[in-house]
Amino acid sequence: MADFINEYKYPMIDLLNDYHINPSTKSENIEEINAKVEIIKEAFKDFNIDAIYVKTIIGPAFSKIIFKISNIKTIKNIKDIENDLSIRLAKRIRINDKLIGNEFIGIEIENKKREIIPIKEAITDLYKEKSDDIKFIIGYDELMKPKYISLNDLPHLLIAGSSGSGKSILLNDILAEIMYLYSPSDLKVILVDLKMVEFREYQRLPHLYNDKIVNDADEALVVLESLVEEMNRRYKIFLENKVSNIKEYNEKVQKLPRIIVFIDEYIELTISSNNNKIKECIKSLVMKSRAAGIHLLISAQKLDSRYMDSIIKSNIPSRISFKVSSAVDSKNILDETGAEKLLGYGDMIFKDYNSINRYQAPFVSNEEILKIIENIKE
Repeated sequence: MADFINEYKYPMIDLLNDYHINPSTKSENIEEINAKVEIIKEAFKDFNIDAIYVKTIIGPAFSKIIFKISNIKTIKNIKDIENDLSIRLAKRIRINDKLIGNEFIGIEIENKKREIIPIKEAITDLYKEKSDDIKFIIGYDELMKPKYISLNDLPHLLIAGSSGSGKSILLNDILAEIMYLYSPSDLKVILVDLKMVEFREYQRLPHLYNDKIVNDADEALVVLESLVEEMNRRYKIFLENKVSNIKEYNEKVQKLPRIIVFIDEYIELTISSNNNKIKECIKSLVMKSRAAGIHLLISAQKLDSRYMDSIIKSNIPSRISFKVSSAVDSKNILDETGAEKLLGYGDMIFKDYNSINRYQAPFVSNEEILKIIENIKE
């Protein structure tokens, strides 16, 4: 965790809301899912699919019904009847064949009632994971196990999702976690928001790298060019001090803050008059800035080849998709379908170098964000 010996005033945890779960919510979800299990069993019997029910895991937003299968062909047989299953269940479903081992498959189904995961829970969990590394919680799986991401392991991140899918929830989660866990001497942020709606609450955020939110494409180019210069400057001082990255420099010489660039609605930047120069800056940063402690978080409603440079995309293997409008959009971000079947409101699929899993983002309200910033500024 960040060193608390500085002038930054960390916000109080009791500013954050608790969301008490109605005891009937869990029981209603269990009752409905148990009935759905029987419907699935009956469908498998009708289509002569050899699968044995193992267990059900009931999560905050969806439940995973796990079956043991006899062979790989069974997965295809189940996927072939996916639409029929969805009609029988009267629910959107997602078939997950990425479970550990080849003998299990999960059918993910929306719960009758959704449980809210408060950002307070994520902040509390991060407090328990004290370390020198800068990390965040992006969401929780169906077992309520948090998914941590670390700037040491995950240098950049691509995020896609249609309107109302949860992109804003995640961006606010990460910014709230920054305010609670890290001082401006640990971490600076650059907020690029050409639509001037996503980050307006953060005008007074003390972590702002250039003391204001970037709302103009020309200004964004200036900032990105200055970041490329800063990256090169850092590598020069690393060489002079015989270190290879920011972690070594901070340990052996003096502290340099890491920098995270939040780019909301990336497509808006790519259609500006300076789009080629902007793309070149971003390309340079995603290829070379990791060791310098500069990280990009790029979000858009969709990511396709007309707007997303292939070099930029290939250098950001860590990706999140919230609900998107089509299987094509899912493939563009995750290289596979499935995100079109998500539920919205923070339901996500996270993919990195070697895994792909589903999580629910915690919820933080605009009112909480404003209270946090006011508390910091007092």
